[in-house]
Amino acid sequence: MKLFIKLIPAIVLSLVINNLAFGQQTSTKSTFSKVDKEVKTWMEEGKIPGMSLVLIKNGQVEFKNYGYSDLERKTSVTENTLFQIGSCSKAFTGYALMQMVASNEIDLEANVKAYIPWLNFTYQGKKVDVKIKHFLHHTSGIPWRSISKIPESSGADALEKTVRAIQNCELETLPGESYEYATINYDVLAMVIQKVSKQSFESYMKTHVFEKLGLTETLIGADIQLSTVGYKNSFLAPRKYDAPIYSGNNAAGYIISNAKDMAKWLKVQLGNDSIVRMSHIGDQTVAIHGESLYAAGWELAMDGTQSIYHAGLNPNFTSYVSFNRVEQCGVVILTNSDSQLTSFIGDRVQKILLGKEVPSNVQPPKGIDGTFTLISSVAAVFLILLVIFVIRMFVQIIQGKRAFRKLQLSDLKNILWMSASLAPFIVGIYLLPDAMSGFNWASIQAWVPNSFVWAFDLLNIAILATFGVYVFGKLFPEKSKYKQMLPSILLVSMLTGLSGVMIIMMVTSSLNSVMSIGYLSFYYGLILIVYLLGRRFVQKKLIDFTNSLMYDLRIRIIQKIFSTSYQKFEKIDNERVYTTLNDDVITIGNSTGTFVTLFTSLVTVIGAFIYLASIAFWATVTTIVVIAFLTIIGFYIIHTTRKYFEGARDSQNGFVSLINGLIDGYKELSIQKNKKRIYRDEMSVSAATYKEKVSLADLKAFDASLVGESMLVILLGVAAIGMRELFPSIELYAIMNFVMVLLYLIGPVNGILQSAPQISHVMVAWKRIQGFTEEIPSSSDIESEAAERVPIVERLAIQDAYFSYETSDAEKSFGIGPINLEAEKGEVIFIIGGNGSGKTTLAKLLTGLYAPDKGSITVNNNSYQGHDLSELYSCVFSPAHLFKKMYNVDWTGRESEIESYLHDLNLSHKVSIENGEFNTIKLSSGQRKRLALLQCYMEDSPIYLFDEW
Repeated sequence: MKLFIKLIPAIVLSLVINNLAFGQQTSTKSTFSKVDKEVKTWMEEGKIPGMSLVLIKNGQVEFKNYGYSDLERKTSVTENTLFQIGSCSKAFTGYALMQMVASNEIDLEANVKAYIPWLNFTYQGKKVDVKIKHFLHHTSGIPWRSISKIPESSGADALEKTVRAIQNCELETLPGESYEYATINYDVLAMVIQKVSKQSFESYMKTHVFEKLGLTETLIGADIQLSTVGYKNSFLAPRKYDAPIYSGNNAAGYIISNAKDMAKWLKVQLGNDSIVRMSHIGDQTVAIHGESLYAAGWELAMDGTQSIYHAGLNPNFTSYVSFNRVEQCGVVILTNSDSQLTSFIGDRVQKILLGKEVPSNVQPPKGIDGTFTLISSVAAVFLILLVIFVIRMFVQIIQGKRAFRKLQLSDLKNILWMSASLAPFIVGIYLLPDAMSGFNWASIQAWVPNSFVWAFDLLNIAILATFGVYVFGKLFPEKSKYKQMLPSILLVSMLTGLSGVMIIMMVTSSLNSVMSIGYLSFYYGLILIVYLLGRRFVQKKLIDFTNSLMYDLRIRIIQKIFSTSYQKFEKIDNERVYTTLNDDVITIGNSTGTFVTLFTSLVTVIGAFIYLASIAFWATVTTIVVIAFLTIIGFYIIHTTRKYFEGARDSQNGFVSLINGLIDGYKELSIQKNKKRIYRDEMSVSAATYKEKVSLADLKAFDASLVGESMLVILLGVAAIGMRELFPSIELYAIMNFVMVLLYLIGPVNGILQSAPQISHVMVAWKRIQGFTEEIPSSSDIESEAAERVPIVERLAIQDAYFSYETSDAEKSFGIGPINLEAEKGEVIFIIGGNGSGKTTLAKLLTGLYAPDKGSITVNNNSYQGHDLSELYSCVFSPAHLFKKMYNVDWTGRESEIESYLHDLNLSHKVSIENGEFNTIKLSSGQRKRLALLQCYMEDSPIYLFDEW
């Protein structure tokens, strides 16, 4: 019994321990399950084809494998699948170096020249010493862009070639002064290990690291052929990519391993191996970078978590290793993709293992593939449109709408000017990799998505193709000058809009840019030149385009007016002629600037939001939704203003009509003061009505623009004040960029909204012009030759002629008829009748200004009508209208005849004629009639007609 009692505490303790272990096991499984869900979500987002995941927590090791090692063959990833681990290789090299440091074979304080005598470095032109520890901690001063100097090589001397590539390298900073990650630092360390061990670096790693640690499946070498296919994200999808071989960079990026061996490696890091502990000592002699210190191939987090981590990125593989010695947990991620999300996923998984909160509303890092896919797509669409335009040009050539024209001197000057203008931009594209990262086009292609290369290839092709089409268009010009001008205006407008976006992009991104001041100034200058010269080009073309369009519209309307009959023309209100030829035409002409501004603003806004989306996608989507909603409200308000503009236009016609009455009837108005006052008051009421309707329409338009302006101001406040609350993961620099871009967009967005009322004006004006021209259908072609005028009219006859005026109401219209009249040569006929009896109507019928409804008019027994009949007359109507010039009169050589007529008409003391033009027409009524008679004498037509003579 006593024995049993003694055993009770032991049994209870055992049960407690087992329950705790079971609880830990259950908790760990729950954690692993949460990780599984997290990884699947972001793996799809990052377009990662295959992934191996190692999880260690509470002594448990979990392998999880996702996707395919070969998408084409659908080969699934397993824990045995081999991956390049990229820069996570540096921790292995650091471990190897620490082995030699521990055995006193290498001194971290020694100058690298002690091991590689020929390796020299300079700073500001002077030679400097660089210690081994500086390479280990990335404080050597070697610039990070030195990665571009690593040569493609797979030979036994690849490592030496790589190190010799930085011989006499000019350092960015003095050694030991600051941290700057440069992958080639670890190639130098590999060379030191190789020199000291007197064997190849790869051989040393295999014998002293891999075999010693039991990593039986771990290899080293960029030239090792893997069954795992590496992928590069290009055009929004993973695509197979065979990367160049950089065997000289094996120490820094080309160790190959699988999940099983990486799990062993992770356990080593979590253990108490003295070499490992040495490799975890961070360099505290320089300032921390990104809340981290660098050790021997490891980043030490200084955010309080005590995590140690490193990421790896190769052209077609990525990796991430993170562990926490205190919590004894860790994660390894191996992928066969260059996805930007690998480290992001690894960091979130590590947080889950540590039991920390993982933010749900977070923006993952965005690669450049999306941006350059968009650029490539835009360039491709532009080229497709250009091809369509070229095909259209060839079709027009075949149809005879375009004809060959020799290049003029001005054309050659323009072509040379364009060639000189394009050269800096092509140079700028060529230099871009060097400006961005010190790469050239050959070296950068391994590290960027194919969309990057395609984007700039297509841009170059677009530039050259556009230039070619421009020259071809000069050789085979469009007959319509507007069609000839419009493509260049729209193209330059688009470039101007995009350059405006690029200016704000450069201003915002330059704050964190590593690009040198020289390159920044060069590219900023190029973009500024495009923006300023583009705006000037567009404005110059628009001025020409607008004035020419107004001229041609006026001429078209004038030609339409002159091609109609008097009978139809007199039905048109005078004020409509004035407002159509003046106000409506000006409105249409000025609309070209409105539409081009609208186009440029749209390009600017779209480009700006694409840029913002690359910074913070969901924040941008939210902003666009809000802007779209408020824009719809704005356009709805603007749409309601159209009726006000229509009313304003109608009231303008009424006011102009009163002006006509004022001018034509001022004599009649002046007879009685009361009549004058009444007419004045009516004009005042009409002007007030016009003012009120225009003011109301303009106010409604302003309300709409105010919606747009307030929208952006509100968004500015939200971005500056509330964005951190709405999107906790967004960085401060992203918020600053948002604010700067939204400030820049106030102009373009207001331009878009303000163009809406102007477009309403245009639509009203266009509707009026179309209505006006439809109401005056052509009835004759004044360009055609008139029928040959008979020199002598022997007989004029009207048989059973009727004419009546058309009316819109049911009342009986006024008319005359039947008219029967015969007149012989030499007769003078007086037609007498009371007021309203139809004398003037008969005169218009006789002269062909009116066409009879029935009956006929014959001259010398031949039927005549319209212009053919009018050509036989010289007339003085009442009231007589005098033109300043004598039209359709050949006055040359007839000066003495004119003087004789002026003398006979008692006008020689008042009127003189020079070059067919009267010196004055400010005459009395009688003098005006006599001067009109002079016009008849000079025309010398067979028949004269005098109305109210």
